[in-house]
Amino acid sequence: MNMIVLTKGETKNIYFTGSESALLTNPYFLFIFTNRITQEVVKFVIANESLTLRYDTFLLDVNQYFEDSETGFWTYQIY
Repeated sequence: MNMIVLTKGETKNIYFTGSESALLTNPYFLFIFTNRITQEVVKFVIANESLTLRYDTFLLDVNQYFEDSETGFWTYQIY
């Protein structure tokens, strides 16, 4: 499980290595974020935006996915 601090108005670069264990050529990834204090859960699916095979990346617009959520520490899992 990973942890990140999310603040409204920010855009975060998320780096991970999901494609190396994927069976599909261009997989989509399910992200499940859980707020450490409120236990609120936010889920969404994202495609890989990386131009390299070594890692996967995407830009997380905090306002887009967490507009009605608390600023703070979030744990996340990637499937």
